[in-house]
Amino acid sequence: MIDLKLVIDEINLQKDIIDFLKNNPNPKDEQLHKWVEEKGYDVHKVETLIYRLATSYINFLNGGRAAEKGITEKNVDPEELRAGVEVEKEHSNDLIIRKKIALDHIAEFMPKSYYKPLLGMEKAIKNGTI
Repeated sequence: MIDLKLVIDEINLQKDIIDFLKNNPNPKDEQLHKWVEEKGYDVHKVETLIYRLATSYINFLNGGRAAEKGITEKNVDPEELRAGVEVEKEHSNDLIIRKKIALDHIAEFMPKSYYKPLLGMEKAIKNGTI
């Protein structure tokens, strides 16, 4: 049987780690250990969760529709990709994540364009022509 308290504790620790990393991008090891000590966390547990988060990020970047179809930035219209990276700002400030999302959308709709018509519609709505 799953111990719900342990699950909740791990979720809360994960949230704390994410907040720490968000507020301290690329921290030095000493910074992380100081934070762990101040919070009273077990350093090995924190490091294990950081590795798990990093692995999840890598799995996200290497998966998806584009990966399934073998689509990369090298075999898509660069203007379509540029438009996609711009549109996907609504989901992330991380350029790598935005490009990954854009490639997945492009792969999903290939050979048709996904972002150019979308941007055209948004422009038409803004100009009141739709």
